[in-house]
Amino acid sequence: MNRRRKFEAPAKGRACLSFKTVLNKRSQGKSLDSFLEQMVVRNLMIGAVVLAASAGHALAQDLTAGEASFQKCQPCHDVGETAKNKLGPELNGLDGRKAGAVENGTYSQGLRNSGITWNEQAFKEFVSNPAAKVPGTTMLLSVRDEKEIGDLWAYLKQFGADGKKRSQ
Repeated sequence: MNRRRKFEAPAKGRACLSFKTVLNKRSQGKSLDSFLEQMVVRNLMIGAVVLAASAGHALAQDLTAGEASFQKCQPCHDVGETAKNKLGPELNGLDGRKAGAVENGTYSQGLRNSGITWNEQAFKEFVSNPAAKVPGTTMLLSVRDEKEIGDLWAYLKQFGADGKKRSQ
Protein backbone atom coordinates (compact mmCIF):
# COMPACT_ATOMS: atom_id res chain seq x y z
CA MET A 1 0.00 0.00 0.00
CA ASN A 2 1.37 3.36 -1.03
CA ARG A 3 1.36 5.80 1.94
CA ARG A 4 2.49 8.84 0.02
CA ARG A 5 0.31 11.86 0.44
CA LYS A 6 -0.63 13.94 -2.50
CA PHE A 7 0.53 17.57 -2.16
CA GLU A 8 -2.35 19.97 -1.73
CA ALA A 9 -2.06 23.73 -1.64
CA PRO A 10 -3.22 25.25 1.63
CA ALA A 11 -6.82 26.38 1.80
CA LYS A 12 -7.40 30.07 1.20
CA GLY A 13 -6.39 32.07 4.26
CA ARG A 14 -4.23 29.28 5.74
CA ALA A 15 -0.49 29.34 6.05
CA CYS A 16 1.57 26.61 4.47
CA LEU A 17 2.98 24.66 7.44
CA SER A 18 5.42 21.83 7.37
CA PHE A 19 3.99 18.39 8.03
CA LYS A 20 6.40 18.05 10.96
CA THR A 21 5.01 21.23 12.60
CA VAL A 22 1.43 20.01 12.26
CA LEU A 23 2.27 16.58 13.71
CA ASN A 24 4.15 18.24 16.58
CA LYS A 25 1.18 20.47 17.45
CA ARG A 26 -1.28 17.60 17.16
CA SER A 27 0.85 15.50 19.48
CA GLN A 28 0.65 18.35 22.00
CA GLY A 29 -3.13 18.13 21.84
CA LYS A 30 -3.62 21.33 19.87
CA SER A 31 -5.84 21.49 16.85
CA LEU A 32 -4.52 23.00 13.66
CA ASP A 33 -7.16 25.73 13.82
CA SER A 34 -6.18 26.84 17.34
CA PHE A 35 -2.51 26.82 16.30
CA LEU A 36 -3.27 28.99 13.27
CA GLU A 37 -5.34 31.37 15.41
CA GLN A 38 -2.41 31.76 17.79
CA MET A 39 -0.11 32.51 14.86
CA VAL A 40 -2.49 35.15 13.51
CA VAL A 41 -2.80 36.82 16.93
CA ARG A 42 0.99 36.78 17.35
CA ASN A 43 1.52 38.32 13.92
CA LEU A 44 -1.08 41.01 14.59
CA MET A 45 0.61 41.89 17.88
CA ILE A 46 4.01 42.12 16.20
CA GLY A 47 2.48 44.36 13.53
CA ALA A 48 0.97 46.65 16.17
CA VAL A 49 4.34 46.99 17.93
CA VAL A 50 6.09 47.83 14.66
CA LEU A 51 3.40 50.39 13.81
CA ALA A 52 3.69 52.05 17.21
CA ALA A 53 7.47 52.15 16.95
CA SER A 54 7.30 53.82 13.55
CA ALA A 55 4.85 56.54 14.69
CA GLY A 56 7.65 58.77 15.98
CA HIS A 57 9.44 58.50 12.66
CA ALA A 58 6.24 59.40 10.79
CA LEU A 59 5.87 62.54 12.93
CA ALA A 60 9.39 63.64 11.99
CA GLN A 61 8.58 63.14 8.33
CA ASP A 62 5.42 65.25 8.71
CA LEU A 63 7.36 68.12 10.30
CA THR A 64 9.99 67.91 7.57
CA ALA A 65 7.30 67.90 4.89
CA GLY A 66 5.56 70.81 6.66
CA GLU A 67 8.77 72.81 6.73
CA ALA A 68 9.23 72.16 3.00
CA SER A 69 5.62 73.22 2.35
CA PHE A 70 6.15 76.42 4.37
CA GLN A 71 8.66 77.54 1.71
CA LYS A 72 5.61 78.55 -0.37
CA CYS A 73 4.40 80.77 2.48
CA GLN A 74 7.70 82.52 3.22
CA PRO A 75 7.34 85.39 0.77
CA CYS A 76 4.46 86.67 2.94
CA HIS A 77 4.88 84.99 6.35
CA ASP A 78 7.67 84.27 8.79
CA VAL A 79 8.06 81.90 11.75
CA GLY A 80 10.72 81.25 14.38
CA GLU A 81 12.63 83.29 16.95
CA THR A 82 13.61 86.01 14.45
CA ALA A 83 10.20 86.15 12.72
CA LYS A 84 8.94 89.49 11.44
CA ASN A 85 5.72 90.64 9.84
CA LYS A 86 5.96 90.72 6.06
CA LEU A 87 3.05 91.14 3.64
CA GLY A 88 1.22 88.90 6.11
CA PRO A 89 1.73 88.47 9.85
CA GLU A 90 4.35 86.24 11.47
CA LEU A 91 2.83 82.88 12.37
CA ASN A 92 4.39 82.16 15.79
CA GLY A 93 1.86 80.95 18.37
CA LEU A 94 -0.79 80.44 15.70
CA ASP A 95 -2.60 77.59 17.50
CA GLY A 96 -5.27 79.24 19.68
CA ARG A 97 -4.62 82.78 18.45
CA LYS A 98 -7.45 85.02 17.22
CA ALA A 99 -7.25 86.03 13.57
CA GLY A 100 -6.05 89.62 13.17
CA ALA A 101 -4.34 89.70 16.57
CA VAL A 102 -0.64 90.17 15.68
CA GLU A 103 0.56 93.64 16.56
CA ASN A 104 1.42 95.62 13.40
CA GLY A 105 0.22 92.71 11.25
CA THR A 106 -1.33 93.51 7.88
CA TYR A 107 -4.85 92.09 7.66
CA SER A 108 -7.86 92.52 5.43
CA GLN A 109 -10.98 93.86 7.11
CA GLY A 110 -12.65 90.50 6.44
CA LEU A 111 -10.00 88.58 8.35
CA ARG A 112 -9.97 91.08 11.23
CA ASN A 113 -13.73 90.66 11.60
CA SER A 114 -13.86 86.92 10.88
CA GLY A 115 -13.99 85.82 14.53
CA ILE A 116 -11.66 82.92 13.69
CA THR A 117 -9.60 81.39 16.47
CA TRP A 118 -6.88 79.39 14.78
CA ASN A 119 -6.95 75.66 15.33
CA GLU A 120 -6.34 72.75 13.00
CA GLN A 121 -9.87 72.74 11.54
CA ALA A 122 -10.04 76.51 10.98
CA PHE A 123 -6.56 76.47 9.45
CA LYS A 124 -7.48 73.63 7.07
CA GLU A 125 -10.67 75.38 5.95
CA PHE A 126 -8.91 78.71 5.44
CA VAL A 127 -5.75 77.47 3.70
CA SER A 128 -7.66 75.17 1.33
CA ASN A 129 -9.70 78.12 -0.01
CA PRO A 130 -8.99 81.48 1.69
CA ALA A 131 -11.46 83.55 -0.36
CA ALA A 132 -14.34 81.15 0.36
CA LYS A 133 -13.62 81.12 4.11
CA VAL A 134 -12.99 84.88 4.43
CA PRO A 135 -14.36 87.00 1.57
CA GLY A 136 -12.08 89.94 0.82
CA THR A 137 -8.96 88.31 2.23
CA THR A 138 -5.68 89.39 0.69
CA MET A 139 -4.24 85.87 0.93
CA LEU A 140 -3.99 84.46 -2.57
CA LEU A 141 -2.15 81.17 -2.01
CA SER A 142 -4.18 78.05 -1.31
CA VAL A 143 -3.13 74.49 -0.52
CA ARG A 144 -5.60 71.84 -1.66
CA ASP A 145 -3.81 68.63 -0.63
CA GLU A 146 -5.09 67.52 2.80
CA LYS A 147 -1.87 65.75 3.77
CA GLU A 148 0.18 68.80 2.87
CA ILE A 149 -2.14 71.02 4.93
CA GLY A 150 -1.80 68.63 7.88
CA ASP A 151 1.99 68.63 7.55
CA LEU A 152 2.02 72.43 7.33
CA TRP A 153 -0.18 72.73 10.44
CA ALA A 154 2.07 70.31 12.36
CA TYR A 155 5.09 72.43 11.41
CA LEU A 156 3.48 75.76 12.40
CA LYS A 157 1.90 74.41 15.59
CA GLN A 158 5.29 73.60 17.08
CA PHE A 159 6.19 77.31 17.36
CA GLY A 160 5.18 79.11 20.53
CA ALA A 161 4.31 82.81 20.64
CA ASP A 162 7.99 83.55 21.39
CA GLY A 163 9.05 81.72 18.22
CA LYS A 164 10.72 78.87 20.08
CA LYS A 165 9.85 75.33 19.11
CA ARG A 166 7.79 73.51 21.71
CA SER A 167 8.60 69.90 22.48
CA GLN A 168 6.16 67.50 20.85
